[in-house]
Amino acid sequence: ARDYRALQGRRAVVLCIDVSGSMGLSDYSPNRLAGATQASERYCETLAAREADTVIGLVAFSDEACVHCPPVPVRKGTATLFSALRGLEILGGTHIGDGLELAGHELARVPSAMNPTVIMLTDGESNGGADPLAIAHELKRRGIQLDIIGIGGSPKDVNEPDLKRMASVV
Repeated sequence: ARDYRALQGRRAVVLCIDVSGSMGLSDYSPNRLAGATQASERYCETLAAREADTVIGLVAFSDEACVHCPPVPVRKGTATLFSALRGLEILGGTHIGDGLELAGHELARVPSAMNPTVIMLTDGESNGGADPLAIAHELKRRGIQLDIIGIGGSPKDVNEPDLKRMASVV
């Protein structure tokens, strides 16, 4: 088992990326998943330059949620993060709540994390698994910031009303 004590007290972020079938749509060029991956890489590069000690992990979800990269210091772990991001594959349905729940679990592994944050990139059409609003409420109750980014051609294409509800739940 990995020892997370060395990460104690650091700012912690988990990227939570939708890899469901609808993320293959090309209304966001070249497709939604590629857009989410590119945005995540740019975020990691910026974070590495500004906050090298921040730890960042990667969770992907479709029918199941899976840890693709446990929390690592962003500057030292950039190659690992990029490899994990580039290895994501599109499959299955969309269980947003399961993805959020696993991302929250990964954040909890960083002892006394500062400003714990989940950044979810999705098209917002949950069709199974845990209730996303209930999980969003639980994360916020635990002091976790939830940032949700819709990836698609228009607000209608990304189910913006549901995403706004999850992000604004108190």
